[in-house]
Amino acid sequence: MSSADKAAHLIDQVDLDRPQLADVRAAANPAEAFAAHLSRRPRPRYRFEYDRKPNVLAFLNEHYAAWRDFDLTAARRFVDTPTPDLLTNRGTQDIPALGQAWWVTGDPAFGAAFERIFLETKTGDAFLWGSFDGSQPVAELIAWFLLDDCPGITPAGRVAFLDHLITITHRAWDDCTSQWAQLGLGPEGHNWYIHGMHCLPLVGLLFPEFKRTDFFRNVGWSVVEEHLRGHYMDDGGARETTLGYHAGTMNCLWDLYVIAKRNDWPMSDGFVDRLIEATLFVLKLAAPNGALPSFGDTQPQPGMLVNIAAVAAALTGDPVCKGYAELMRTTRLDTPDEAPDQIPYGPFWYVGLEGAATYARTRAAPVNRASVMMPHTGYAALRDGIEPEAHYLAIAAAERGPIVTSHGHNEIAAIEVHAAGVKFLGEMGCAGYGESPARDYDQTTAAHNTLTIDGQEQVPILNEWRWSHHLRPAIRRWISLDTHDFIHVVHEGFYHFDDHQTIHARKVLFIKRGSHGPGYWLVLDWVESNVPRDYQINFHGCVPAELSDGRIILTPAAAPGRTREQTTTQLAVVPPTGDQMQCRRVDDDDGLAAYIEYKGLVAEHYPCFTYARRAESHCFAWVLMPCEGTADIPQVERLPVAVNSIDEPAAGATALRITGHGFTDLICVSHKDFDGTLAFADVESFGHLAFRRRTADGAAALAFDHTMADGITGR
Repeated sequence: MSSADKAAHLIDQVDLDRPQLADVRAAANPAEAFAAHLSRRPRPRYRFEYDRKPNVLAFLNEHYAAWRDFDLTAARRFVDTPTPDLLTNRGTQDIPALGQAWWVTGDPAFGAAFERIFLETKTGDAFLWGSFDGSQPVAELIAWFLLDDCPGITPAGRVAFLDHLITITHRAWDDCTSQWAQLGLGPEGHNWYIHGMHCLPLVGLLFPEFKRTDFFRNVGWSVVEEHLRGHYMDDGGARETTLGYHAGTMNCLWDLYVIAKRNDWPMSDGFVDRLIEATLFVLKLAAPNGALPSFGDTQPQPGMLVNIAAVAAALTGDPVCKGYAELMRTTRLDTPDEAPDQIPYGPFWYVGLEGAATYARTRAAPVNRASVMMPHTGYAALRDGIEPEAHYLAIAAAERGPIVTSHGHNEIAAIEVHAAGVKFLGEMGCAGYGESPARDYDQTTAAHNTLTIDGQEQVPILNEWRWSHHLRPAIRRWISLDTHDFIHVVHEGFYHFDDHQTIHARKVLFIKRGSHGPGYWLVLDWVESNVPRDYQINFHGCVPAELSDGRIILTPAAAPGRTREQTTTQLAVVPPTGDQMQCRRVDDDDGLAAYIEYKGLVAEHYPCFTYARRAESHCFAWVLMPCEGTADIPQVERLPVAVNSIDEPAAGATALRITGHGFTDLICVSHKDFDGTLAFADVESFGHLAFRRRTADGAAALAFDHTMADGITGR
């Protein structure tokens, strides 16, 4: 397509009847006149004030080492790489670096590299995001506005980009978003709509001169309103239950909000309150490293939640979001030299000087230090603080849907564990989409820190995007106090009448650190079955580990890029002495090997261990204890227990003695659905849960009992 063809195609999309375009109508080259018109002030307001370039540059140079030492690598790639080699999947996602490089260096070659992509390709051939082409212009518009005054872009280059912009906007609606159906995406798949039509309200509000921009703005914003009204539950979580997609959608929604707010677009009552609530949902679940727990199709990165927390605070003045942003900003591995209370560098580009001023004058509120359970969405975080060194266990109990959109895995009751600034147990992010051994493995039950039975799946997997049925786990009980937490999650994924009648529940008791002594987690896997089954319980480590006398000892290795001194803390996974469990390191699973290869992991740093036993009904037990060496690993032993004077097997009630760190803990959890008199060791209690901690001289250090009247349920 020649430049003349692009010019004719562009001008055909412009509403030349607008009075403001009289000069364009009369011009010898209307398309180039239209491009020049779009550079005249005033224009609709954007994220950052590109029309106040000297002020923005002064602010950047004053506050951000990342700007003063700007890395030109990404921008140079666009300059040095032939255009055909740039036309890869999402190949323009780093294109804002071209505009930033122009501001840093004043070299017009960066503008020339921008226009080359659109001059050298037929309009439509540079659509690189597939079904999400509606998100592609959002990245390109950042570069476009930064390059507004760059002489490296010729009039023909500006026309070529604008033709690309309006054409891809048409495609985003006409060929993609408006054609999707719930049979393909599922009723929880509305994040597709948000990402797929992301550019529509932006183009509609920022470029009112195009013929269809009123429609794009109106229909696009209707998708936003429907999403916030119809796809979030009472706890703030999305019906699309994967945390990574929830956070990604927050990035889109805040971007849409800032353009709408600054251009006086009317929003429904309570719009921003709903958006803040949905943002706080993921912030409340954040791991100590500022990342989301790696459940489902999530790619966790330290500090990944700083962006949405800071943007939310900058656009609304919300003090809690400011508190989270300030708390987590130091968790980024590449944290530049930034001053507290000044908006972080990355979020600045979303909100500009106006947002930076709001952020600076907003006083950060203290954030929630306590454990949190999201009852409707199905996630919980058991923790003793929010600082990077906190003890933290996340557990997943989200629904597993039959259609693509939940982006979840077979991970009901899976856990992720952090302590002393280290992620000890969990996954390392999802494998890439598409048929591959790594992807096939990544979605399976065995790939997660949970239990499998007879090698079956919690929900049978039909293919990458289809599952055989819907599975709704339940959070039966949640108790959260200053000294301890208790959660009980149950699901029926392994129950198939009448050949495979088995139910799995995971119960976690978290003893928090305090004046009463050390903290740890007790994980109980209760199973009820009508015939013997082969049970396997998987522990995926995120640091090197060894197996010693049936105990897993996870020890962090020195890692490049760590911002804190290397911790000496280990994590011990300790089953009761004498349990008839076979534990082995998994080193013969082709799927695990494929996953490790795909993710570029070092196998020794991502060890997997499996405990196995054949039994009927039973309750398996593990203590997860942060410790400073093998001498601190506790001794764990089972105790006889009676409920209402009836001796119970482990499946009826589980009692343990845990000895170490100068304390002896006695714990009993009844698996009956009623309160009873619990008798174990020298303890007698009434309820379903009893705990006693004693010092070496027998003095009471901590004691509690719970009955069925305590706590709340999750659904």
